[in-house]
Amino acid sequence: MRHLTRLVEHLARGQGVDEAVLEGFTPQEEPFWEEARRLKRAGSPIAAIKLVREHTGMGLREAKEAVDRL
Repeated sequence: MRHLTRLVEHLARGQGVDEAVLEGFTPQEEPFWEEARRLKRAGSPIAAIKLVREHTGMGLREAKEAVDRL
């Protein structure tokens, strides 16, 4: 998420977006990510992967990699 935020900021600055606009931008993480973290910590990585896939439309490999990074 942080990487994407930095990318958006970089692209916005390149397009001349005012710094004041960027300062007010605080990305909010979707609530399901916290639930996915909880499931992973509880020893249910498969349930976490399933949850991520349901909410993002990611494929199996992408969702597994995302959960592995949590």
